[in-house]
Amino acid sequence: MRKTLGLENIMKLIVEAVNFIRAKGINHREFKHVLTEPDSEYGDVLYFTAFRWLSRGAVLKRVWMLREEMSCFMDEKGNKVPEFQNPVWLSDFAFLVDITTHLNSLNSTLQGAAVKNNFSNFSELRSMEIPDRKRFARIVSHLIEEFKTRFADFRREDQKIMLLTQLFCFDVQCASDGIQLELLDLQANINFKKKFREVKLDEISKNLSILDF
Repeated sequence: MRKTLGLENIMKLIVEAVNFIRAKGINHREFKHVLTEPDSEYGDVLYFTAFRWLSRGAVLKRVWMLREEMSCFMDEKGNKVPEFQNPVWLSDFAFLVDITTHLNSLNSTLQGAAVKNNFSNFSELRSMEIPDRKRFARIVSHLIEEFKTRFADFRREDQKIMLLTQLFCFDVQCASDGIQLELLDLQANINFKKKFREVKLDEISKNLSILDF
């Protein structure tokens, strides 16, 4: 589904931008200060990796509203994101915000029908006498499972992005069995931890084969 939408790079960049602000305490404190200034009408940016894909419509919306503040802040930090000034990229991002909002709404509607036999949002079906609501609930439950399967690649991508951006906070149990020991060694390496904080992520990742899991 990610490849069908062709928006996988949008999601990756947004997650990296948010985590850049949140991963380092001083960045986060300074950004919160920016958002308390009179010109900013928004509160703190939400933490991306704590949310599953289908609940992210609101998170993406939040980032969309904060895009100008985030762009200026990251420019000042020497981590410029040119995509924030690219109208084509911004159009793709806007579409992603809208589509996830609609999908989230659809998921809530389907969950209500499947769990509570509540078909109040099914306007045409509601006009009919329904002898067996459970049958339709089973169909909707099947659709929900299909929905989850279609978006499974986003959840897998989340783990990769979180491992890359927050290596020393990453839960080792969430990593594949083949890299858990190596990950523990890295997290215990004080020198590497210092270097991780000092250099850009793309420079570190060039020498980290374990990220390809």
